Amino acid sequence: MHSAPKVSVIIPVYNTEQYLRECLDNVVSQTLSEIEVICIDDGSSDSSVDILREYAEKDDRITVLVQQNCGAGSARNKGINSAKGEYVAFMDSDDYYPEKTTLEKLYDAASDHSANICGGSFSSLRKEGIVTEYPEMLKGYTFKENKEMWYRDYQFDYGYHRFLYRREFLIENGLYFPDYRRYQDPPFFVKAMITSEKFFAITDVTYRYRTQQRNNFADDRKKLDNIKGLTDNLKMALDNNLDELYQLTVARCYKDFWFVLKAADESENEELQKALAELNDAIDIKRLKDDYSEIYKLHYIRNIKCPPAPKDNKEADLIRASASYKIGRFITWIPRKIRGLIKGGDKKD
Repeated sequence: MHSAPKVSVIIPVYNTEQYLRECLDNVVSQTLSEIEVICIDDGSSDSSVDILREYAEKDDRITVLVQQNCGAGSARNKGINSAKGEYVAFMDSDDYYPEKTTLEKLYDAASDHSANICGGSFSSLRKEGIVTEYPEMLKGYTFKENKEMWYRDYQFDYGYHRFLYRREFLIENGLYFPDYRRYQDPPFFVKAMITSEKFFAITDVTYRYRTQQRNNFADDRKKLDNIKGLTDNLKMALDNNLDELYQLTVARCYKDFWFVLKAADESENEELQKALAELNDAIDIKRLKDDYSEIYKLHYIRNIKCPPAPKDNKEADLIRASASYKIGRFITWIPRKIRGLIKGGDKKD
């Protein structure tokens, strides 16, 4: 009879046959042998399931679960509920750990400091090589010393993969991934950190992320979920007085996802319009730092185009009567006029 594993590594899998063997070889060769590897195939159409079953036959620490395509967040939640380890780790099926000792280092640090969450620095595998240094907006990817940290002194949102999470802590606090097809990771990470309040950091690089064109936003569901995830983080930042996280998330709206907000702003999809309006409501210009340019404050985020509504639609009337809507309409009057002329007609304001 096997003792309970120290770490459960949860791996959602979707059509990654090209990298899957490398990923699995890397995980099962970790010096921390007391692990379980829970692989959840999310409706793959390539040979991923066959590779998973092949590895499961050779190593009884590997469990294979299969579901219809529901997204990585749903697969990870299934993994959390199936896990038996003291801690859980999340791995993408085309990534890997930088060293064979990575899980051992993380587990020892987490265990020694009785941490609910414990993690290290991040790294990216790109065409030009391995990257471990990042610009200002991604400075939270690295830690300079081994120490316990309060999340209020950290306030970062990316790179959840490089952390271990105490399984009981997640389950007892209902910490699961939202049912989003995009941007489900940052809200999970931020909520876990806020709930824990503190974590233990180590300087070692504990994750290698294979950078490639993974994500596309071809359908409205992915755009919608991306906007919802950003809104979740804005609201959590506001509710918990995390001003740095708030500023960072507003910056992500423009720098990372301007094209998503632009597409939503120009769409006739009412769900997208509603989500964009909710995001807009979570943006408070007065809270933004003085060094944020006007384009950060107003470009796409403030330019909300409400869907047509009957005159007796009180909700629409309230939106149009709000100060933020009027400011946005005033500031964007000239660009909208130009756009209308380009399209061949003057729009009535």
